[in-house]
Amino acid sequence: NQPPADTQCGKFQPKQCVTLLPPPYGSYYIEKGTGLSLGSVIVYWCREGYQLVGSEKLACLIRDRTSYWSHPAPHCEGKPLDKGFRVAVIASLISGVIILTMSVSFAACCLRDRLLRNRRLMGKAATAVASLTRAQLALISGLWARS
Repeated sequence: NQPPADTQCGKFQPKQCVTLLPPPYGSYYIEKGTGLSLGSVIVYWCREGYQLVGSEKLACLIRDRTSYWSHPAPHCEGKPLDKGFRVAVIASLISGVIILTMSVSFAACCLRDRLLRNRRLMGKAATAVASLTRAQLALISGLWARS
């Protein structure tokens, strides 16, 4: 009578490691073995925008008749925004404010110049009317009355 294949001297010998799940926002692929068998190697990765925290590769090992993974299962964390990206966004916002301010200033100057030009023209017209003689005014009035 022989002992079962998975025992040696009546003690249990594990043949595989516990099942590992892919991390949220990531996955893994089996580089070697079945993914559970002794000697299996699993390689983890994360989706774009996330970074792997922990060991990228895990191996199924055995020590003192106990199977275990070489490292704890890693997880995926959102990548912090790059400082260069933040600086670029802030610089864009500042230049947008400067452009808006300059545009408003330009429009205000143009409006002011136009108003001053209109006042000068109105002043010249008033001066011209004031300098007309009574005879010229009567003649102009008569022409307007006929038309």
